[in-house]
Amino acid sequence: MKTLVNDIVAPYFNTKKAELKLPPSHCSLWMIDCWSVHKSKECRSWMKEAHKNIIISFVPGNLTGLAQPLDVGIQRVLKQSMK
Repeated sequence: MKTLVNDIVAPYFNTKKAELKLPPSHCSLWMIDCWSVHKSKECRSWMKEAHKNIIISFVPGNLTGLAQPLDVGIQRVLKQSMK
């Protein structure tokens, strides 16, 4: 999780802020699935300390398709073919 955030998520948000000419202190919203590892106190505490400008919003179980329509529609075919 830390590697994902440090190497992919945070740099992506920083790049987008620069492209949009937003200040680095501007907050970013990260919508993620409601998995136990994401909701753990350890993970949430680390995010608050290491990445204060990233706000996590949890997508409730069974509602991922509403928040991430590409995951259900377009990418589903790819995921099914990989199984």
